[in-house]
Amino acid sequence: MRCARRHTAIAAAMCLAALAAVAALPGAAHAQGMQGTIAPSIESVDATRVLTGPDSSAVHVSVTFDEPMRVYQRPGSAPPAIQIAIAGVPAEAAYASGSGTETLVFRHASGQAGSGPANGYVTYASAEPFALNNGSITDAAGNRAGL
Repeated sequence: MRCARRHTAIAAAMCLAALAAVAALPGAAHAQGMQGTIAPSIESVDATRVLTGPDSSAVHVSVTFDEPMRVYQRPGSAPPAIQIAIAGVPAEAAYASGSGTETLVFRHASGQAGSGPANGYVTYASAEPFALNNGSITDAAGNRAGL
């Protein structure tokens, strides 16, 4: 178990306090036993606009976690997605690739031409960014992804 690298000072202090509390539990000498009891942390989010045609582009949102993640899409359902806002307009970027790795890529087709970094242009639309659509985004132990 570990704290994410990019915590704020308060979150880092809370994470370290939680680690100390878990370490004090009976049987905590086996660090392997603690693995899988804490939800995975997001380490970074990066958005890029990719040109897809003469008058259109897509926004790719890469979400990097502190451990490999598994994505499950229920048959007949929409893929898991991340709630974003593009230039202030709410949108949804659907899961595109990366299951089994630390970086998941979500994609949203946009009617605007252009390519390059989209940071600042794309933001989270809500405090709960993932729309699972009857699917799941979990680590190997089954812990759900979240902020």
